[in-house]
Amino acid sequence: MQDLSAEDKQLYDILYTTGVNKFISKKANYNMQKGDLFNLRIARIIRYACTYYLGWNDAKIKLNLNEDTLKTLKLYDFVNTYFQVPSELAFYRIYWVLHILYPKEYKYDFRTATLLVYEKILDGELTKYPKNFFLEANGRLRALICMQMALQRHGFSSIENIYKKFSNEEFANRFIKDYHLEKAYFYNYQYFDVMTYVHEALPSHQRDEELYEKYSKEIKDEI
Repeated sequence: MQDLSAEDKQLYDILYTTGVNKFISKKANYNMQKGDLFNLRIARIIRYACTYYLGWNDAKIKLNLNEDTLKTLKLYDFVNTYFQVPSELAFYRIYWVLHILYPKEYKYDFRTATLLVYEKILDGELTKYPKNFFLEANGRLRALICMQMALQRHGFSSIENIYKKFSNEEFANRFIKDYHLEKAYFYNYQYFDVMTYVHEALPSHQRDEELYEKYSKEIKDEI
């Protein structure tokens, strides 16, 4: 990884001596546009601080970096303000720092990260989704991934049984509630019935257009 620029060394010196609030008043001088490039600058600043102020090498950074480290280095507020992470990693900010610094060792997989959050929601380890989880550019895709897990957890005897069950509005609404998918449905499918959400979530080898048309017609007939 490249050495830290003189500008970013100066940036860190300001952060360490005056704090993030004082820095914010001067941020125009440091091209503070959020995004991947600035995320890389922040990650490099963290690595620089760990190396020169704590005496850590890369192995120690990988092993010991945590939020307490950021507080010690007076970077915690700065990172929380400017460092951007995908919604599905909102609770794993340090991992994203390590991913940027050491991408070959700290890999990122969108589907796995999304399911990690949803699994914690289902198991009660998290009481709410990260902010804008189902609203951002990938919000619809997250909604589909979560529905796939919900269908797997519930268990259905066949693909046709899935379509048949969701043609019943009472069952469909209860399923959405029981599996904590209210926001996923509202933000992405509120103008459609739940079956449409389920149909689009099914993997291509399970999705059945004929069954979808057949049981969608049953919903319309009931209405």
